[in-house]
Amino acid sequence: MQFNQLYSFWQKQPRSSTFYDLAKPSIDHIIPKSRGGTNELNNLQFLTLFENLNKRDMTMEEWNTFKKETNTHSNYFIEEIMKGGDVNE
Repeated sequence: MQFNQLYSFWQKQPRSSTFYDLAKPSIDHIIPKSRGGTNELNNLQFLTLFENLNKRDMTMEEWNTFKKETNTHSNYFIEEIMKGGDVNE
């Protein structure tokens, strides 16, 4: 279900001429490999490329805390896509 909504979101976005297609689905490590995470399915999730690039080597818990503490929002974040939000990047 998460992938389907993310894929649908990506399909509705205009294609950019930049190197990165920021709405494109990408596979993310919930706990980054650099922090001891594995390639096991329970440690993988789908995020937009935009969110994955911004999350960098944070765990998902750290990333969510960062977004909350800094009041960071984007319609490219998975929680907005999942609820159908319309928050600007």
